[in-house]
Amino acid sequence: MPKSVTSEPPQEDPLTQSSLLMVSWATCGDDGHWCNFLRLKLDSDSLSKGGVYVIWSEDADGSRKAAVYVGQGKPVAECLARHRDEATITQHERNGRVLRATWAKVRKEDRGGVERYLADTLRPLEGDRWSSDSPVPVNLPW
Repeated sequence: MPKSVTSEPPQEDPLTQSSLLMVSWATCGDDGHWCNFLRLKLDSDSLSKGGVYVIWSEDADGSRKAAVYVGQGKPVAECLARHRDEATITQHERNGRVLRATWAKVRKEDRGGVERYLADTLRPLEGDRWSSDSPVPVNLPW
């Protein structure tokens, strides 16, 4: 069952740090590991909410993370289910790389700005139609 973790924000100037919207990024299992995107059970209560999400690929040992896609929606489960059927996303699980996903509940009025911030910061390999809202800085999942 997915769990939530709040990652520590990067060490920054205290004035900058206070402007971060702190969100709880979901993890899986009792040990809090990152969720496998293709195996994630989409019936979790936390996925029935609205929020933002990040799909990324990484080496099997968790190194060399590369954002594949960022998005927003309600329910997040339906968004992730759609992306599982997109070859542009799933093609990134190859050559020993694994697709992971995390999500966070975010108020509807902040979702567009958070999505914009994640896209600007993580520079995902896929997608190009993110919100035009002003970026809303958040703590990053990793």
